[in-house]
Formats: sequence, structure tokens, C-alpha cells
Amino acid sequence: MTTNQLKLLLLAVLLSITGIATAQTYTINGLNYKLKTTNGVTSAQVVGPSENPVGRLTIPSFVTIDGDNYEVTAINARAFENCTELTSVFIPDNVTTIKSAVFKDCTSLISVTLPSGITSLQGLFQGCSSLTDITIPNGVKNIYDYTFQDCSSLKFIDIPSSVTDIYESVFENCTSLTSIYIPDNVKSIERNAFRGCTSLNSVTLSNSLTYLADSLFYGCSSLTDITIPNGVTKICFNAFTLCSNLQSISFPPSVTNIQNRAFSSCYNLSSIQVESGNSKYDSRNNCNAVIVTSSNMLLLGCKNTIIPEDVLTINDNAFNGCTGLTSFVIPEGVTSIGPSAFYDCVNLQSISIPSTVTEIHNYVFEGANSLTSVTIANPVPPELEEGSFPNRFGTTLYVPSGSLDAYKSAQYWKEFGTIEEMVEYIAGDANGDGVITVADYIAIAHYIMGNPPANFNEKAADANGDGQINVADYIAVAHIIMNNNQ
Repeated sequence: MTTNQLKLLLLAVLLSITGIATAQTYTINGLNYKLKTTNGVTSAQVVGPSENPVGRLTIPSFVTIDGDNYEVTAINARAFENCTELTSVFIPDNVTTIKSAVFKDCTSLISVTLPSGITSLQGLFQGCSSLTDITIPNGVKNIYDYTFQDCSSLKFIDIPSSVTDIYESVFENCTSLTSIYIPDNVKSIERNAFRGCTSLNSVTLSNSLTYLADSLFYGCSSLTDITIPNGVTKICFNAFTLCSNLQSISFPPSVTNIQNRAFSSCYNLSSIQVESGNSKYDSRNNCNAVIVTSSNMLLLGCKNTIIPEDVLTINDNAFNGCTGLTSFVIPEGVTSIGPSAFYDCVNLQSISIPSTVTEIHNYVFEGANSLTSVTIANPVPPELEEGSFPNRFGTTLYVPSGSLDAYKSAQYWKEFGTIEEMVEYIAGDANGDGVITVADYIAIAHYIMGNPPANFNEKAADANGDGQINVADYIAVAHIIMNNNQ
């Protein structure tokens, strides 16, 4: 035997022992198999179909190869990927290993029976857009990335108590999923897990969670409320962005880190409450906002927010996407308005800025394309950036008496379409005749009903100074009239 022949023989023996050599493929009843020996026991693995399967597929418990019976124990990665005519699958219990993406993009697959002995799901059903029926065996601990991503027909799924971790994008774009219950053994749910689940309206979260990951419920437009477990300390970037029907949110004492844009574009958010006992945040005076207690910074607001008088700054993106705002009054004491604070407040028509504000950062009113009136009380033009008021060229700016020239010469302020000095008015004098009478009472009533008189003064009609004209102003004017007649 030559030296080269001896080397080849030794290599063949080595490969045989280690299992590295490419095993022979056997085709039986439309499926391809390979044999694998582990600890002296040889079993069969499903490699894939020999031809595109149609309709129902049953994985056998045993196969006979060269006269010997072998137990089928595994299905290899991507074995049935893109088998678009496959409609249902039965996998027997002796299969203990199902590798990643086995049924990826099987777009006609409706139901699958999984074996009881598997302990993880690894991207198995990504893109199975017809899947409606699946039971996860009790024993599965980990549901890995993309397992049910784009399963757009999946309406319900029962997560067993054995599951401890749900990884990235597991249910992303499951647009028919309506409810989900996460058992308390689940310790982590990673980013995008429920992103784009547009029909999801009921969520019960595990009490073992310590954070809500990035974009966890991004775009869940049917979600109206959710209970955050006391134990969650961090709500990450974009966690609830574009939850457009989310109406209320309550933060338990454990939450001490609400990241930027966590609730951006929650258009219908109307109630915000920080529960008592929270060491980081508060909702003082029932303000419908999250305030950072130590710095008096307004972190998060909504359409019903009334900024407390001791607030000093408005945070980045605090009212981002708050389409319910039509007019807003920032109280005296606030000194700075952070970047994108009123970003995409598309229905905001007027804003009143106090004399204490000295900084208005970039993109504060980006996307607030209905903004036509800005009133500012500071006689010295605050520092402004080019993108602070992108729509300023068509907006009227009202400035304090005697400061017209200062604003007309100040960078970016001078670019407002119209700059006028403020006209003094009496709060409650809705018709502008200089006295508060029943005529003002009637004028406000007509405004609320959508038919304001021609001489209607919106600033004066806001009798209680909350930035809105509603029944509260109607009542306030009535009280003024009664007091004046005593």
C-alpha cells in the first residue's frame, strides 16, 4: 500500500468515527433520510422531501433501510422550506429534535401536530401565512427568533407554563392574533416579539418580566389597555409606538426607566397614571402625565395632560404623535422644550409659550402642519433652532407688547409668516366687547356646537386657561357672571 493510499484509508476511518463524512441519503415514500449513530445507537433523520409534498404529510415513527428498522428522531434544518402545497403535518413523539426553519414559507400549511418531547422551537413556521392551528407541547422551554413571524392567519396560541424565554420577532406580523396570555414562568420576551400584531386587543404579561423590550408592541393598533406587572423596571425604546388605540396606561412602583419614544404616536392615549410608591416618577395633581420627580421634567404626556406649575422642562418626544391636541398652554415656570416634543401633533392649531421658556430645541413642532398660531410671552426671543418650527412661514406669531422689533430681527423668529403684538383681552370675554355677560356664555355654547360667532375670541373664551375651549369654560363664564351680579 502506498503512502497516499494509507492516508486516504486513515482519513476514511477518521471521518467514519467522527460522523463528519457525508452520510448516504435514502429515499422512502417521498422523503429523504440519513442515518446517524450516537453513543452506539443509529437512528434516522428526515433531510427533506424527494418531491414537493401535497396535502397532508405524516412523518413515520420508523423506517426500514436495507432490511433494518430505524427510529426517526430528528428533522433537519429547512427540510420542508417553501413546500407551498403542504397543508398539514403530523410528527410522532419519538422525534425529539426539530431544527431551525423546517417549515419556513410553507404558505398553505394550516395545522401541525408537534411531538411531545421537543424542548425548543427555532423559527419553524416563519412565513406560514395559512397556519391557524398549532399546539406548543408542554416541555418547550425556548421559542426562538422568528418562529411564528408572518403567520398572518394565526388567531390564538396557548403558551405552556414550561416556556421561559420568548425571543426576537416570534409573533411579529401575526395580524390575526387577538389575545395572548404569557405564563409567569416566562422571564424574558425580546424585541419585536408582537410587532405589527394589528388585531391584538388582549395581553396578559408574565409577572416574572423585568423589562419590556424594544418595539415589543410596535404597531399593535387594536390594543386599548395593558397592565404592566409590578416587577418591570424598564420600558424600552418604541415599546408601544403606534399603539394608536391605546387609551390608558398605569406605571407600577417598579418602573424606573421609561426610554425615549416608548409611547410615541399613541394617538388616543388619554389617561396616564404613575402609581404611588414609585421612587422615580409621579403624576402629581392628577396631571395625566409622567413627571421625573427629582428634576421636575415632564417625560410623557397625552391629549388630556395639564402641565403642573412646578414642571421645569418638557422632555424629548413628550407629546410625540399626540393627534388629540388642538390647542395647548404651557404654564409659567417651564424653561426648556426638548427636541420633537410635539412631533407629528398634526391637529395642533395653537400653542402658548410662557415668558420663562429660554430654549426651544430642534424639531419641536416637526409635522405639526396645522399649527397656525404661536403665542409667546417672553419679551426676549428664546434660543431657536432652524427646525424648531418647520411650518413657521405660514404661521402667525403673537409677541409681547414692545418686543415686535426684537422678534422681527431674531434668527428664525423673523421668518414667521405674520408677527403681531398681543392684544390684551379679558378671560371669559368670548365676544370681545370688553365685558363678560350672558352673550359670552351663548358665544361659547355656539363654539362648542361648531357654530362660533364671527367676532369670537378663542383666547378670551378659554376662561379657565387650560388651552382648550369646552364645557369647563362654559361653566367658568357662568360662575364669573354670577359673581359679578352679587
